[in-house]
Formats: sequence, structure tokens, C-alpha cells
Amino acid sequence: MPPTGPVWEPDGGGSLRLYESDELTGVPGQVVIFGFRTKVFVLTVLTLLCPRCGNQAAHPLHRSATKFTLFFIPLFPVRTKYTTQCTFCGVTNRLSKDEANRLHRGIPDQRPRW
Repeated sequence: MPPTGPVWEPDGGGSLRLYESDELTGVPGQVVIFGFRTKVFVLTVLTLLCPRCGNQAAHPLHRSATKFTLFFIPLFPVRTKYTTQCTFCGVTNRLSKDEANRLHRGIPDQRPRW
């Protein structure tokens, strides 16, 4: 069965050459460009006690949204992550959506701290 899309094959000189399907089979080829794009948004900046270095420092709250793209047009979200990063030592902590919403709204933590 002949290939139906672009094919990478050795060109004899130690590198690869991209052959379009019409070069291999005589049938005009179609190109579909797809991928993923991630954008990072800073929701707010919090003053928190860092679990790694123990300093009270600024921690920006980030939301990273990854979307599937077709022909460079973002179509639908694939993944969303929430993180904070200590500005003193650089450690990054991942948060759940509920924790991020609570911190963004400024609601104090209801869990006991021992």
C-alpha cells in the first residue's frame, strides 16, 4: 500500500527529504496542520509562606490553558492547570481548580494547620 501523506525518506546525503504524496503516487496531497497551544495567565499575586524555603514571599497564581489547534485556530481546551510559584526560591506548586478558585477569591483555608 503506498503512503497517503507526506513522507520523510533518506535522500542519500545523510539527511531526510520530505516527499509529498503526489510525488510518490501521482495523487495530489492534502496537508492538515494541527497541534496544541498553551497560554499562561496570571490570575493574582498572593503573599504566602513557601513550603520549601519557609519565606513569606509573593506567589503568582497561574492558569495554564492548553488548547487543540487546527490550522493555528484554537478549537477546544484539552487541559487546564493551576500553579503558584515562589518568587524567592522558584519552587512551583500545583493546585486543584477548587484550591485555585478559593485562593483567587481570597477565602481563607478551612483546614486545620498543625
